[in-house]
Formats: sequence, structure tokens, C-alpha cells
Amino acid sequence: MKMKELFSNEEEMWASLEKHSWYHFTQMKQVMKEKSLIFPDGGHGVYLVDINGKEYIDGFSTSETNILGFGNRRVIDAITEQLNEATLCFPYFGEQATPVQIKACEKIAEISPGDLNHVYMGCTGADTVEAAMNIARQYFAVQGKPNNIIISRWGAYHGSTLGAVSVAGVPLIRATRVRNMAPGAVLVPQPYCYRCPFGLEYPSCGTRCATYIDDVIELHGPANVAAFIGEPVMEAAPAGVTGPDEYWPMVREICDKHK
Repeated sequence: MKMKELFSNEEEMWASLEKHSWYHFTQMKQVMKEKSLIFPDGGHGVYLVDINGKEYIDGFSTSETNILGFGNRRVIDAITEQLNEATLCFPYFGEQATPVQIKACEKIAEISPGDLNHVYMGCTGADTVEAAMNIARQYFAVQGKPNNIIISRWGAYHGSTLGAVSVAGVPLIRATRVRNMAPGAVLVPQPYCYRCPFGLEYPSCGTRCATYIDDVIELHGPANVAAFIGEPVMEAAPAGVTGPDEYWPMVREICDKHK
């Protein structure tokens, strides 16, 4: 529904927002003081269109959730088709499973690299991060090992649930949530060559951002570390950090050494 179908004017919308809305990681008093929010009211392709008809290129793809664009007809048709089919009824996992869900897991497994062949269906990024952390810890728990540490990186963002926030490395998030975080998260520097956190230069640094992870695992003891979590392309603080080409192969080798 468009803004004009919901509110008489923009002032009425601001009043409702102040009275009833609460955004995560945001100080609502500051939001109301600055009133700098963009109000999308539509979109097409890579463009967002606000309530005044102004278009913006959505460079973030709305935090990577709209990577196929707005108004994508193939997506709309697929969703509509499933909404008209009984096969889209919500399955209570453990008691039910729909054919569409089973086939989706199969197709994802087929295109996934290596031996990644089991799929957990989640609703959000935070949901799947929580599941991944639990799976990693349970894997070692059934072996009688105390593995509970999750190594993450400064500048990382993994979601707004308790576990996901605990492995976040965004300073603003940690400053506002530090007393309400789950235990077991250890942060390491990000692979940011432009402003190296170690004060070194690539390639003479020996990719210290990767070897440091090995040092941290040794420091805490491999038996106490359940997993390392990191985004291939960091999107929070700062955005777009990927690291040198050998970073991820080195991280893979380090994790394999201590598994």
C-alpha cells in the first residue's frame, strides 16, 4: 500500500513513527531530532522511490536482501504461484516437510561448493547465524569437548539477535549492547589493508590478519574454539572490506589445522 492510502501527509507519518516505532541499533530521539530518514514508497530494478517520487539507487540492495532488484517479475510470479498452491503452507519442522522445501534444499546442495550438502532453512540472516553457532557448539558438545568460543572480526555485522549481536564488531553496536551479550565471542582485527590494524603493509605483512587468527586459537586452546565466522565482503564498519586474495585460503587452512 502507498503512503497516501495509509497517512494523510508526511507529518502524520512522522507523528506515528515517533509514537509507535522502535528501530534496532537506533536512538529514536536522534531520529526524531534529525528527521533525515528516507521513506521508500516503491521501487523498480535498482531504484527506490520515496513518498515524494524521488529516486535513489539502492547500492546496498536493502542490506543484501533485494539483490534481484525491486519489482522483479520472475520473483513476483514465483511467489504468487506458490501463494496460490497448498504446497506453500507453513511446515512445522520436525513434524512436517513440504515437497517444495525439500526440492529447494536439494537444489541449494547441488550448487554449493565442496561437501556442503545439508541445508538449514532460516527466515533471516540473524536466524541462520544463530543456527550456525548452535550447530558448531553442539558438534563439539556431543564429543564431550568444551568448545564454545566463536571467533569473529572487528567491523563485522551478523544480525540483531542476541547471539548475532555478540559476534558483531561494529563499535556503535558493542557500545550500546556490551552488557547484554552472550558469552564466548572473541574478536580479531579485520583484513583491511587500506588502514591496516597492525600498522603493516601488504604483502610484506605476511597477511598478519590471517595468521593472527591462528595465534588467537592457540591462545585460547583449539579445544575451546568452536568456529570462526566472517563475511566474504564486510558491509558494516567499514563497508566493502574483502582482504587480500590469500586471506580466505589461509583462514581455511588454519581452521582445518585445528579442527
